[in-house]
Amino acid sequence: MKLRHAALSFLAAITMAGCGNSSEPSQPQVKVPRGIFISASDCADAGKLTLDECGQAIDMAVALHEKQAPFYTSLQKCVAAEGSDFCDKTVDGYRARLQAFLVTLNPKRPTAAPLYPSKPGSPGFRSAAKEAVDATDESLNVSVAALTVANENGKNGKKR
Repeated sequence: MKLRHAALSFLAAITMAGCGNSSEPSQPQVKVPRGIFISASDCADAGKLTLDECGQAIDMAVALHEKQAPFYTSLQKCVAAEGSDFCDKTVDGYRARLQAFLVTLNPKRPTAAPLYPSKPGSPGFRSAAKEAVDATDESLNVSVAALTVANENGKNGKKR
């Protein structure tokens, strides 16, 4: 009985050895700054990335927009879903208007995502997944041009 108790205690000690503090300090999560911009030059003016870095990230966001933006066969369907003045004509129909870019300001690997008009009454944008992106969020570097567009989004458009 004592032997079994000792064996169980030993197994418990080995199992617990992986828990708790390790000898290696954990790496703190570094928060990469992000910003909202309407163009590559607008992004470069923030001083975190070069014009070329901004341009490459935004080009990828535009390609993503062309593949994944909501698409509608008629202007009426687009306006009903996106709101008045928030649709662009394409070769085959209409798609949600691309207005800005959410850019990760990481010179080692800058990325950008397309942003679309927000719901009326809220200054900002929305992602392709229809998540709100608040242009007044102080953790974001928002250009004056992007903030102007965001504020107009809050005022304009048919309710969706």
